[in-house]
Amino acid sequence: MVDYNKIIKNEGNLIQFLYGYNWDDGFKIPYKILDEKECTLQVALLIFEFADGFSYMENKGEGLELPEWSMFISGLYNRILNGEFKKSECVYYPDLTRVQIYKLKKLLSEEEYVFITPINIDNQGLTSESDNTVTNPTVDLCRDCVRKNLEIPKKGICRMCGENTLTEELQGASIYLHCGNCGYEVVAASFFPPCHDDEELYTITVLSNDIKKENKPRIAKCFGLGVMELSKELSEKNHLETKVKLDIAERILVVLKDMSIPFSVTPQIIEKYPDLSGCKFR
Repeated sequence: MVDYNKIIKNEGNLIQFLYGYNWDDGFKIPYKILDEKECTLQVALLIFEFADGFSYMENKGEGLELPEWSMFISGLYNRILNGEFKKSECVYYPDLTRVQIYKLKKLLSEEEYVFITPINIDNQGLTSESDNTVTNPTVDLCRDCVRKNLEIPKKGICRMCGENTLTEELQGASIYLHCGNCGYEVVAASFFPPCHDDEELYTITVLSNDIKKENKPRIAKCFGLGVMELSKELSEKNHLETKVKLDIAERILVVLKDMSIPFSVTPQIIEKYPDLSGCKFR
């Protein structure tokens, strides 16, 4: 193993060292790295990930049987949230599956999204801010769609050699990074559009009971009703209402718009997914 004290301290070398570090050797060296002036947010997040930080986020308050690990990881967690580390030009992709991301999103606050948000996925980053501001996860999620952002492979700076020869491209559900200069490559698996992870129920309400006879069979099918049931609902309640997931909600809205039938939907699908209708990346 490379002697940490002999390496030139820069971001690329710190990252390369971490990939070869034996964590059975303890936290003395990771503590040193975190205190280096060259330690960026990407390096700190990589240490957090390698030190099993995602398990800490799933089970905060546990792990007391491992006091040294608990002290290290909780301290690093707080330092990252406090903004002690600054972003650089290098790329960071958290090594999380789609299921892990979904579960963590249910547990984390917006502030904690910094731990699971890729950095520099689109040249200079997922957002234009240079601090640790977290993208609001409920507004314009199409903006963060990895399939849209990487429809055309992108060029960037390699975090190992520092040359502008790193290519990012999407291969299936995986993001593949490879450097034409030094041969560095990373495959980050299970990247899906935000709409694929959407488990929210959307309430669709038809605001009029004046539906033409010839349209009732199609509307009834959308709402999972028979034509007679549909007529009864409209007669008794003066409206129709259903709660469905995104895929079904999208299909219902297409039908209602096509027939010029007034409706409301909550939460607002168009605000969350402005590019959803007719999207070729789904």
